[in-house]
Amino acid sequence: MFLRIIVVEDVELFLNSDVRMIKTLAKKYNVAIELETFTFAGEKLSQYIEQNEIDLAVLDIEVGNSNGIRIGRKIKKYNPFVSLVFITAHLQYIEKANVLNPAGYLTKPVKFSELDSIFCKAVMLKAGKAAIEEKNARFVTFRVERMLFEVSEREIVYIRILGRKVQVQTLGKTVLVNESLTGIEERLSNMFARVGRDALVNKSRVKRIEKYQIVMENDDVLEVPRYSYRKVVERLRG
Repeated sequence: MFLRIIVVEDVELFLNSDVRMIKTLAKKYNVAIELETFTFAGEKLSQYIEQNEIDLAVLDIEVGNSNGIRIGRKIKKYNPFVSLVFITAHLQYIEKANVLNPAGYLTKPVKFSELDSIFCKAVMLKAGKAAIEEKNARFVTFRVERMLFEVSEREIVYIRILGRKVQVQTLGKTVLVNESLTGIEERLSNMFARVGRDALVNKSRVKRIEKYQIVMENDDVLEVPRYSYRKVVERLRG
C-alpha cells in the first residue's frame, strides 16, 4: 500500500518529531509513503494540494498568518477521502474543524500512541477505498489483431495514441490495439480522464502531477498541453 502524506508545522522541533514518528509507523504497518513537509501556507503548499492526491494531512492549527482549518478545507476540496489530523491546544478551534470530519486531534508535543491510532485509521481508509474500487471494477475488452484482450480497468495505467495504433499500458504489459481513442473512451468509466487529444489516464494510477506533466504509478511520464493544464488537473482530482 502507498500513502501520500503532508505535515504542515512551523516549529522545526515539532516538525522533525512528527516526521520521525510517521516514518516509524510506515515501517510498522508496512506502508510505502511519500512525505512532504511545509513550514508555512504559501504558494508551494497550495500547488502541492491542487496537484497531488493526499491520503493523510497532519496540520498545525496555527501556521504563521494562516491556520490549519483553512488549509484542511482546501485539501478536502481536492481530496474528499483524505484523513485530516489537526494539532491544537486550543479547544475553541475544534468546533470549527469538526465540519471537515477530521480523523482526529492531537496536542503538542504529539504522543506516538495517539498518532499511531490515527495513522492506522488512514491505512484502513485507503485499504477500504481500494477494496471498493476493486469490487466495482469493470472489465474492458480490446481487439488485438485476431485475438481479444480483456483487462480490469484498475489494471490499466493509461491509454494513448502511439503512431497509427493505440497503446494500452497496464501494470504488467503493453498492448497495441487497432482502435480509436474516442471509441475506447466511450467504453470506459469515470475512473479515466482525458489528457489532451492523445491520452486517457487512470486517475487512481496517477503518482503525482508536475508542471505540464503527469507521472504515473509505473513512473511513465505523460505530457499535458499548456492550454488544457488546469482543466486536466481538475479532471484528475475530480
